[in-house]
Amino acid sequence: MAASTFPQLFTRDPEMTEAKACEQAVLLARDLGFRKVIIEGDALNVINKLNNHVEDRPDIGAIVKNIQDVRKQFQNISFVHVSRRCNRVAHTLVKDYGTSTTQMVWIEEVPIYVEEAAEDDRWWVRPLDY
Repeated sequence: MAASTFPQLFTRDPEMTEAKACEQAVLLARDLGFRKVIIEGDALNVINKLNNHVEDRPDIGAIVKNIQDVRKQFQNISFVHVSRRCNRVAHTLVKDYGTSTTQMVWIEEVPIYVEEAAEDDRWWVRPLDY
């Protein structure tokens, strides 16, 4: 439906990066008017914090709290852990746009290599029947 990248300047903490990416996904879904959303991530600790309302260190805690506040605007939103191999789209976008200083947003259409990564992700979720 949509994909986005955003500047991650001076963030070296992987957990913080994953929390911010999740926050950006929630904000994008809200801004696009989606009412039912599934957010997938490969950082189990971040997904658990979002699903279980776990208190955390102040920097990540603030992001989690903001996500919890925004989630009230959705009819249904869930946060699902997926393995890293099922999250190739995110890693493809980070590889190509991770050092960008501007946000990129694609709606309904993405670069072909991102579409191919999404197809690979779907295969891991629902393998082909042979």
